[in-house]
Amino acid sequence: MAQAYVMGWTTQEIRTRGMALFGAANGLGFVLSPAMSGSMASIGLTAPMYVAAILLFLLAIIFLVYIPQERNREISRQSISLSPNDSRIRHYLWIGLVLSFALNIVQVTIGIFRTGQLRL
Repeated sequence: MAQAYVMGWTTQEIRTRGMALFGAANGLGFVLSPAMSGSMASIGLTAPMYVAAILLFLLAIIFLVYIPQERNREISRQSISLSPNDSRIRHYLWIGLVLSFALNIVQVTIGIFRTGQLRL
């Protein structure tokens, strides 16, 4: 949804900058969220979940107040048919599948290894 807002609010000239800002914010969230959750875990193991829920609720209220409602306008869209077997994207889909599979294996393996080390 955030990408759709960036695409809708930016002009073609500054759209790349808007999407780069969105990507940077997303990456920053991936880095800072575990650190913040880890520091809040000293308060209690459920504290990060409550804080995340409160932050999401506050952000929803802020967005409802500050983001203007779009007027109903007719958008002309082209119907584009794209299949996973299309030669233009097949290579990228396989790369994404292999990388996702490898990342999941690494995450699970590291989790099991650390659990064994900590004797949990």
